[in-house]
Amino acid sequence: MIRKRAVLINYLTHEVLDPNYQPLLTSRELTEGNKNLERRRMMWRLRWLNKVINISGKAEQTENAQLQFSAPSHCV
Repeated sequence: MIRKRAVLINYLTHEVLDPNYQPLLTSRELTEGNKNLERRRMMWRLRWLNKVINISGKAEQTENAQLQFSAPSHCV
């Protein structure tokens, strides 16, 4: 069971509600949490925390959760 950090955001403005609130959730818990928020017509949604560590060791927040690596190239 893999747990990752998540944040609570306003899905209309994409603003983080509280940057200090970062629960460790499984994928299932995140999905269930968002279903419950939607059922109650809340404007908040959970999403994965997107922090990337750059070469200098500084943590930066990105817009998308995917790791951005170049595709492996095949030498001829």
